[in-house]
Amino acid sequence: MTRREFLLFTTTLALGLLNGAGARVAGAAVAAAPALRCFNQREWATLDALAMVFWPAAAGRPDGRVVGVASACDRLFEGAHPGLQRELKLALWLWEWGPYLHGEWCSFGQLSMASRVRYAEHWRTSAIGLCRRVFVALQRLCAMVYHMQPATWQSMGYDGPWVGRLDVGLGLDSQGAVAVNPNPNVLSVWVGDGRQ
Repeated sequence: MTRREFLLFTTTLALGLLNGAGARVAGAAVAAAPALRCFNQREWATLDALAMVFWPAAAGRPDGRVVGVASACDRLFEGAHPGLQRELKLALWLWEWGPYLHGEWCSFGQLSMASRVRYAEHWRTSAIGLCRRVFVALQRLCAMVYHMQPATWQSMGYDGPWVGRLDVGLGLDSQGAVAVNPNPNVLSVWVGDGRQ
């Protein structure tokens, strides 16, 4: 990196941070978050906006905001290892302030939806491996949490977990070998008369 590129980079970043701080003072960029357990309000708002990019509303399918992807991630990471929390928060910080490095004069939360989609596509196809990894990590996190929510199950044709809800009426005694090992991918170890 030449000195001129470095000065341009740091000046752009500084101006962008000042612009973001001004918007935060005005309260325009941050959505109202519920009581948070792991994230701060800015991180929650970034994840909420990101969930709308990855899971926009479609016919018969709720969007990421209606499902509550950001709040569910907050609950999920409340008990996570502090190192994992720190890495996720860093990824959200990079995502939020990254538009300044791409010539935008606002943070991710201040972009229009079309600009957010273009920005996400830029991260997905970036020549920088770190950008692609952050994209994949955040996209998979949002996808996992989105599909964990009961509000999305009907649109997928999934009627919910069977355990504790459906009684097939056969009992374990009449199921023969299935009752002995219901999952053929799990090896059972027999010790004496019982299975362990």
